[in-house]
Amino acid sequence: MASLGMRFFGNLGDWLNLRRVFCCGILLAVEIGVFLFLVAGTHGLIVPLSQPTSTDFVSFYAAGRLADAGKPELAYDHAEHYAAEERATAVGVEYRFFYYPPVFLLLCAALAHLPYMVARFFLAAAAGSHGTYESGRVTFAGFVSPFGGMLLLGGTRAAAYTVQVGATLAAGLLVAAVWRRGLSLSIRAATLAAATHVAIPVVLVYDLMLAAIAAAWLIRDESGLPVWEKAVLAVLFVLPLNARGIAEAWHLPVAPLIALALLALAATHTFREVVAVTGSRLHPDSSVLS
Repeated sequence: MASLGMRFFGNLGDWLNLRRVFCCGILLAVEIGVFLFLVAGTHGLIVPLSQPTSTDFVSFYAAGRLADAGKPELAYDHAEHYAAEERATAVGVEYRFFYYPPVFLLLCAALAHLPYMVARFFLAAAAGSHGTYESGRVTFAGFVSPFGGMLLLGGTRAAAYTVQVGATLAAGLLVAAVWRRGLSLSIRAATLAAATHVAIPVVLVYDLMLAAIAAAWLIRDESGLPVWEKAVLAVLFVLPLNARGIAEAWHLPVAPLIALALLALAATHTFREVVAVTGSRLHPDSSVLS
């Protein structure tokens, strides 16, 4: 294990040259700039706003305030929760539902002891209440999982759960097979990352960041990428920019299709490597004879 770790960091050092560090620095600067632009726009610093605005975090902060007041159950009372949101920000803000499980209130309650703007930068998104996700109050167009895709297409809850169970089992079996065979690290890592989106029922569009990790491992695969796979990855990179909007307009499960396509690419690389390894075992002297 130690030698494997040393080899990994050695390869990483060879790959991480000055040019790549510079390019990554530019991308990071652009990302920070976009983030600051969005924050400024939210607070009316770009153009005047017709009404007060907020972000999803106000839902968590208001729920935490209610929990700190000894009334955690009011986080699920829309009127009381909305009043807490207005107290935290401004009167007339758009209401943000709190649709997370009660255990999440422990984190919200801790954050609510901080000033609102300070606490806002310490929160990470968490999985939510299945009842709220089933209801459609969180738009099905924002789901990445087969569960959400089935609901977007008009399927029943029972059908959505059935499809999700099948997808979870299939994704789990694929990951187990890949890791049991001891295939290359790039294949194992790409498959694990890609399968996560398919296996978990509550995955939203912002969780597609994990897809970038899966794609990076596929690109790193020593077998390389055929032209058609490069084209597919390019499309999968562009679609998440407005996956939710396209899904809402066309009623197509765009994000789930992205997740399934990425997992299919990982499975293709898996099959290719298994065939190559099997062929080399069956014909160990073929390279010498050629």
